[in-house]
Amino acid sequence: MSVYGACKVGKDQIIVLWAAQGKKDRYFLPSQQNDICGVPIPHLLVDTGCSSILLPVANLNELQSILDTFKHCILSLHPGGGIAALPTLVLRVTAPKHQSLPLVLCQDLGGVTFDIPYVRYHLSLEDANYLSQLKDLKSIFEDKSLKVLNDYLVGAQTFLTNYPNHHPDKPQFGSRKRYGLFGQMILRDYFSVQCGTDVWLMIKTIGDLGVIHTLFEKYIKAAQTYVVNHQDEYIDLVDEEHEEEHNDYPQDREEE
Repeated sequence: MSVYGACKVGKDQIIVLWAAQGKKDRYFLPSQQNDICGVPIPHLLVDTGCSSILLPVANLNELQSILDTFKHCILSLHPGGGIAALPTLVLRVTAPKHQSLPLVLCQDLGGVTFDIPYVRYHLSLEDANYLSQLKDLKSIFEDKSLKVLNDYLVGAQTFLTNYPNHHPDKPQFGSRKRYGLFGQMILRDYFSVQCGTDVWLMIKTIGDLGVIHTLFEKYIKAAQTYVVNHQDEYIDLVDEEHEEEHNDYPQDREEE
């Protein structure tokens, strides 16, 4: 298998995953063929500051698909926190006792599977409204989650009242994420190497440092090629949110 495309290299699987650097110095997995229990994850960003796996919901059809796919799991709603004026809402999917959820990454590059205990989904304001209207809502979530959902919607209405000129489609308020975060739930068990400004490698074992060193240049070239070929798909994924994070509602940030 070619090192330029493979996630797994050699019989010892030295390199488990690699990621290419985007415009904003952040690293994306070089594949859109990722999924968890069959639910697709087109864009996945390596984030060492994220404690788990946090995924986006593309639309209401996908939200319903998630509810159907994970109906055998424990579903719960939680405040997402963050720096926005309005806290985000997160759907947590927890595997049944003694079971796990298969997270399959980079299927077109050899593929690697991680069995994880739970996954989190970032919900938009549209998602929250959709959930609140489900007839079987009380059979899906416990009372604690229903309170979290209600508090989120009340907070959203208060926010819109206080900021009537702020459109809910703008980044930072109730909007959808377009990429997932690949965090410490998996990263903590591996060595991570950032090589220059082009490529990030996740290594199973230090092993022969000489062998790893010889792979760096090849992966750097692979990362550069991937970014050039997919720049239209990745270049603005994080730009909008991160540029507006530092500009909207400075008075709220000063109080925090």
